[in-house]
Amino acid sequence: MQGQTLHLPAVRYAVTADITTPAKGGGEPDEAVLAQPLLTVGRDTRLVLDARAARPVSVRVPDSSARIENVNVAVSVGDRGAISEFQSLAHLHTAQIGPSAPANLFTAEIEGVWARPDADGDFRSSPYAYMLSWFSEGGFFNGLSKAPARGDLARVRSTQQTLDRFGYVYKGYLAHSLHGVEGVRLEHVTREGATLTEYYSTGVGWETLFGDIWGDAGALVSRTTPQVRHFQPGGDYRDRWGAAVLGPAFLRPQPGQAPGVARTAAGIDVDVPMYVDGDGHPGEAGAITGSTTLYRNGAKVGTSDARGSATFSVPAQDATYRLDTTVTHPPAFLEFSPRIDTSWTFRSAAVSDGTPRALPVSAIRFHPRVDARNHLLPGGSAMHVTVERQPGAERPGRQKLSVSASFDDGHTWRQVAVAPTAHEGDWLARVPRPSKPGYVSLRAVAADGHAGSVRQTIIRAYAG
Repeated sequence: MQGQTLHLPAVRYAVTADITTPAKGGGEPDEAVLAQPLLTVGRDTRLVLDARAARPVSVRVPDSSARIENVNVAVSVGDRGAISEFQSLAHLHTAQIGPSAPANLFTAEIEGVWARPDADGDFRSSPYAYMLSWFSEGGFFNGLSKAPARGDLARVRSTQQTLDRFGYVYKGYLAHSLHGVEGVRLEHVTREGATLTEYYSTGVGWETLFGDIWGDAGALVSRTTPQVRHFQPGGDYRDRWGAAVLGPAFLRPQPGQAPGVARTAAGIDVDVPMYVDGDGHPGEAGAITGSTTLYRNGAKVGTSDARGSATFSVPAQDATYRLDTTVTHPPAFLEFSPRIDTSWTFRSAAVSDGTPRALPVSAIRFHPRVDARNHLLPGGSAMHVTVERQPGAERPGRQKLSVSASFDDGHTWRQVAVAPTAHEGDWLARVPRPSKPGYVSLRAVAADGHAGSVRQTIIRAYAG
């Protein structure tokens, strides 16, 4: 920008600068990231960006075999920001210049992933990964020196289930400051079917993403449920991603978020995640087709070509409704749940106060005992099946459940034995193992004891 003149409104600004200084005699250059959190433009001002003011950034993790996979230095100012990416800390320096800003107006972050490199320099076979993040609110970093011990971090043993034939999965990690500022996404690729030991810095929140498909079809991306997690120092946790059975589920809405199937003053709104894995991680997939159709007293109201999502205008009077959803995708990209059909029936009338009301609908969740490939474990024919009411909806009455299984992708079905357990909404279904290697498809019908029901069919729910 040397020699340029900028005409700016007289308001407050933040300034960041990346300065590269070539090394004498060759070698790696020095990198300096400078930031002035608060610059008020209203009079003549001199701003000096001097890389010599920057101090080193140094982070050491407990594993001597670990190397940096990626490091970000980021600044957020409202809905704007700047990101600097690095592959090494050896020559990285940072400094704040000028005054600090109010904590709610300026946030800086230094974060990175450390893992064990493979022979080819990649990190895909590393048995562990360190996700470390530090925030500074109101000010920038005058260098950084950290050497966390294992006891300072949280350990998460995370299993990545096999959902396709590509062999690797993508993990994304988003740190959140204590004031809710979302950091920059960190990334790591690991093997399907493997258990990755993840170490997280504490004192920040973490959100995790999981991607399983690579190629033109896009990716099945799941994130935590969808709350930000806060780990404890020395804590030991377990995670499982992509476990069968993938299907629809109702998640508890976040503040300001409407229920998945809601009655409003104008009609019925639908937004149901259709690919929630067995541990409650909602997902989305590429190369999907689908439809969502609503009927009122047997007459079709309308159809949307969105999967599990639609807005319908309906009369205010009480009526019986049927909501049908279908989603499909090519099995070549995502091996399991290539077709999901769900049909809900319920009664509804308009809300009087304009606040969206959760409608009395439920999802049927299947929980087979599967290995990391989503294949049935030996002796795993007994399966828990839960009927989960949409959060915020009226409680069901005396529920009934029937379950059928198919071993030929839904061409023929056989009903299986089910029995309620001591827990409300939970049944034990005995689904026989296929006579030869293949897939098990599931169909279930649940009545809620009032005027509602759900019928759900999932083709290739898991492998036998």
